[in-house]
Amino acid sequence: MAEIASSKFLLSTTVSAGNASGTRPAASGLIPDNCHSIIIFNPDATNDVYVAIGSNGDVLDPTGGGGTVPFIIPAQTSATLNMGSVGVRPQSGHTESDQLIYQSSAGTIQVNITYICANVF
Repeated sequence: MAEIASSKFLLSTTVSAGNASGTRPAASGLIPDNCHSIIIFNPDATNDVYVAIGSNGDVLDPTGGGGTVPFIIPAQTSATLNMGSVGVRPQSGHTESDQLIYQSSAGTIQVNITYICANVF
């Protein structure tokens, strides 16, 4: 059985992304096994959100000069990640380094995250 599973079709959480280093949602915001898609919305009017797999404190470098290169979600846009089932994901389990971390290009952005999950029987 999954370590983390959701009995809800949609789960929503937020993360307060600062510009100094990456942060991840609280434990209740970790990606459940049965969630196959993630929608990430950047509500900020001017700044970008950086997203990557990593650990709290990793510095996300969009120039490619650092160890963790993120994908970028521009201001007032969203991105959808199709993840597939947990059995085909490249992860070792629900450790911090298997989760998405978030960072802003400037200031602090309250990023909106929605997980779309399969039903648990």
